[in-house]
Amino acid sequence: MRFLEKLFHGRFRLFKSIDVGDGQVIVAIHGIGADGHTWDPLASIIDQTKFRLLCFDLLGFGESPKPNNIQYTVNDHAEALVKSLGWRFRRKQIVLVGHSMGCLVASHIAAKYPKMVKHMILYEPPLFADSPEFRSHARRKKLYFALYEELIQRPKLLLNYSKLMARLAEGRAVLIEPEEWVPFERSLRNTIMKQTAYNELKLTIIPTDIIYGKFDLIVTRKEVKEMLHANPNVTFHMVGEMHDVNNRAAKYIIRLLKPLY
Repeated sequence: MRFLEKLFHGRFRLFKSIDVGDGQVIVAIHGIGADGHTWDPLASIIDQTKFRLLCFDLLGFGESPKPNNIQYTVNDHAEALVKSLGWRFRRKQIVLVGHSMGCLVASHIAAKYPKMVKHMILYEPPLFADSPEFRSHARRKKLYFALYEELIQRPKLLLNYSKLMARLAEGRAVLIEPEEWVPFERSLRNTIMKQTAYNELKLTIIPTDIIYGKFDLIVTRKEVKEMLHANPNVTFHMVGEMHDVNNRAAKYIIRLLKPLY
C-alpha cells in the first residue's frame, strides 16, 4: 500500500500559479474550491527582495489534475504539494501560510515533515475537534457538519451559488466548476470533516500563528483558543475581517512574515 501511495503521488504535479521573489521561501496554500490565485493580494505586496512566494493549485482544483480515483484526504493534498515543491525546496526550511482548508494541509505537512517547516501562519482554519469537555465547540461542530451534509446533497444548488458569490466577491471567492465537484465533495468529507489538524496543532513544535476574522461566519472559532492554550508554540490573533484573503488580510500576514526574514 505504501509503495502504491508513493507511486500515485509521484504521478501528479500540481500547477504552480504564483512564483515571485527571491529569499525566504513562503508556500501559501489555498482553501477548498479556490486556487492559488487566492494569494494574489499577498503576491502584490510581498517584499520580493526578501521572500519567494510559491502558490500551487491544490489537487482537484484550478489547473491541477483532478483524478476521480482518490479520496482527497489531507494526506493526498499534502503529499501532492510536497512532491510538487521538488527536492530543492524540500531541503530548505520553508514558511507555510494556509487559508481555510489550506491550513489543515499546512498543519499536516508540518507534522509529517517538521524539519522542512520553519513557521506556520494559518488564516481562518476550520478547526473541529472531538473534545467533549468543550461543549460549545462540540455543538457548533455538529451544526456545521449538518450544514456540510446538506450542501453535499445539493450539488447543483451549491454550484450555482458559488458562481453568484464569485461575481459579487472582492477577490476570487470559492468558485466550484462542475469538474471540481468530486474533489470538492471528497475534500469536504475527508480533509475537513475527517481532519487531523487539532491533534497536530496540540503537539506542534513549529511556531504557529493562527488568525481569525471577527466577522467570519464560515468557520467556528468557539473555544479553539482554550483548546490549544497549553501549547506555547501557538499564538492567536483576531482581525476585523471576514473569510476571504483580501488586501487587508494580506497586510496583516505580511506583518507576521517580516520577523521571519
